[in-house]
Amino acid sequence: MRISKMLLSFVMLSSLPIFAQEFSVSGKIQDDENEAIAYATVLLKSEEEETLSGVSSDEEGSFIFKDVTEGTYIISCSFIGFKTVNQKVTITSNRDVGILILTPEVENIEGVTVVGKLPTVKKLADRTIFNVANTALTNGSTWNVLQKTPQIIAVNNELMVKGMQPTIYINNKKVYLSASEVQQLLENTPASSIQSVEVITNPSAKYDAQDAMVVNINMTKNIATGYNGSVFGNVTQGIYPKYNAGIAQFYKTDKLNVFLSYAYNKKKIDRITDEYAQFFDEETPAGEWKSHLDLDTWSENHTVSANVDYDFSEKSSLSFSAMADITPYWKRNTDGFTSAYNTAETIDSTFHSINNTYDNKNNVALNLGYEKKLDEDGQKISILAHHTFYNKERDQDVVTNYFDALGSTSRTNHFTTDQDQDITISTAQIDYSLPMENDMALEAGIKGVQIDTDSDLVQESLSESTEVLDNNYQFDYTESNLAAYMNLSKSWTKWNVRAGFRTEYTDAEGTAADATNNNSFDYVKWFPSAGISYDPSSNHSFSASYRKSITRPSYERLNPFRFYLTDNSYVSGNSALLPAIKQYMSLDYTYQGMYTASVFYKHISNPMSELSFQENDNRKLKYVAANLEREASYGLDLYVNKSISNRWFLYFESTTFYNKLQFFAQENENQLVDNNRWTGWLFLGNYFTFLKDNSLLADVTYLYILPANDANAQVTGRSNFSISLSKSLWNNRASLSLQANDIFNGQIFTSTTEYLNQNNSYRARYENRTILLGFKYKFGNYRLSNNKKDIDVEERERL
Repeated sequence: MRISKMLLSFVMLSSLPIFAQEFSVSGKIQDDENEAIAYATVLLKSEEEETLSGVSSDEEGSFIFKDVTEGTYIISCSFIGFKTVNQKVTITSNRDVGILILTPEVENIEGVTVVGKLPTVKKLADRTIFNVANTALTNGSTWNVLQKTPQIIAVNNELMVKGMQPTIYINNKKVYLSASEVQQLLENTPASSIQSVEVITNPSAKYDAQDAMVVNINMTKNIATGYNGSVFGNVTQGIYPKYNAGIAQFYKTDKLNVFLSYAYNKKKIDRITDEYAQFFDEETPAGEWKSHLDLDTWSENHTVSANVDYDFSEKSSLSFSAMADITPYWKRNTDGFTSAYNTAETIDSTFHSINNTYDNKNNVALNLGYEKKLDEDGQKISILAHHTFYNKERDQDVVTNYFDALGSTSRTNHFTTDQDQDITISTAQIDYSLPMENDMALEAGIKGVQIDTDSDLVQESLSESTEVLDNNYQFDYTESNLAAYMNLSKSWTKWNVRAGFRTEYTDAEGTAADATNNNSFDYVKWFPSAGISYDPSSNHSFSASYRKSITRPSYERLNPFRFYLTDNSYVSGNSALLPAIKQYMSLDYTYQGMYTASVFYKHISNPMSELSFQENDNRKLKYVAANLEREASYGLDLYVNKSISNRWFLYFESTTFYNKLQFFAQENENQLVDNNRWTGWLFLGNYFTFLKDNSLLADVTYLYILPANDANAQVTGRSNFSISLSKSLWNNRASLSLQANDIFNGQIFTSTTEYLNQNNSYRARYENRTILLGFKYKFGNYRLSNNKKDIDVEERERL
């Protein structure tokens, strides 16, 4: 009933007439290389140069003034590092002034010509913008760029923003992939096509309720007709070599815009882990296990992306996009040796395990979209349909040899596992935008989602080449979701207010073969969001924001299979997982646009995590998906983004907060246990430009993460010091890059779980210290850019 009322309200709003006062004036701002300039200041002045109104250009460089009466005016456009442009216009009707070109400021210092450019990092009220094109990262991968983007922390190959996993968007289109699949896709996407990365910490109600934090990757856009392309190749050397190569091609006419790319990734990755566990009989220590594991992973991946846009007219367009992410070969060899010690601290026995795991994955996503501009004032409607098909097959072969204290073989265990998972996602959504009089704007939309998953597992023991069925399991999960949102914003000379809400109805059912893990639920949740800013002068800015969001469990975590890694350790999902509800609020102050202080508070009900527990009775270690009781944190963020000189841009970020966690101790009758501590991180980025023609770029970055709490564990601190160089060649037709990552190997860490009758830890060394050599060559009309649009579906994140 609630959803029906919201849909009726949306239809009524869509039919409202527009009461635009007199005329509108619009245009677009670009630099001298035809790249859009976002967030430039645009002023509407009288002939006597009295400022009448002011706006900022959007991500596309576009701007619009509403309610302009007939007369002659001056449009003044300015942006840091560029010359101000003034253009006189006479308004007698709605007017599009076209493209306004800003040229860089040029300054001679001791005979050296210094050309202005976009600031490397720009801090706004709701987001931080990292202009990648101004750095030495453009010849690496997109994944490497995100690891070095301000406000993004990469921990164990997972991206985090303010302690929460962000949703990835590309060109304002959501990528529907799991964290591991996103990493794979972005590793195959060249950074040379990236214009900027936006880290959005206060998304509006237009974003899905799942989007607590958003990372939007803006690709450069095609603006001229013709054909061009590029080829690239990267070689990365760590412990083992890795290779990445690809080609991108573009074709554009007045109405047709086509993009096609292919990338190939082949790599071998090393990881070494040392584990420790102390087992108990009741509360009495009963022995220790010490393990050394060497994990080697081989993989080959193919990524194909295609996008076709067709403009029927200036007001309507149709787009089709497709992405196929194919992994025909993925193998992990885990070689583990464990020594079991008795209470006298002498070796009682040992065992040696070999686990060979093979994956085959196919992920195909299709998008079909239509956009219609309803008038010259910015009123528009867009429709998007999406379909994803995902298949993953995993085969596992595990052999464990046991030895007594003297080294003689006591027994051998051997088992195999075959797992198959199919997921389909279908979505449809409608979005509507309505500019209103007096600098107000309304956004509204609806979205429907249907998800179906089918998972099967067969586990067999092998004894003298005879297979014995141990476990045969099936789990099916379906989910339907209907969402509606509305967002209203209003601007004054010094104030800006935005408020919105989103409501989502979810109906889901999980069915297991043994019926013990069956689970069904339905709920309606409301997600308000709001933001307000006040700029009393050009030197001072105050803002406040609030957002409520949800995190639904991934389909893999909902699967209750018990997947054994060895005879003595297994991973298990949980079909009874509850969605986590997050609330985040902040108060910010910015001085001169360069120095920002922010206090924040975050609260999460039913946060989800994978927790490790040791089963003392049978000497097993399990990794279980579970809800924690709660998580809450409060702290202080400090930011500095400043040009030290025309050739040196500095960005500094510091976060300090107190994080309170409370979880259920499953092996201790679900007692509630607290895990609290102060933690945080600091990031320092230095971005340099060298040579007279600015063709040599250098980045020097340092990240330090303080010791932290993670679910039921405590994790030691870690660091990352990296240097990147990039040299443009042959009049910018080619570029060569060199990157040294994690030079001091500072990302080695130890995770410890110690409470009640639980005492286990592991020390992990990932292959993060690497050197990358990259080369890119552009052919054709190489000043043309990418119109690539990537898949926009939230549910793909939960694969």
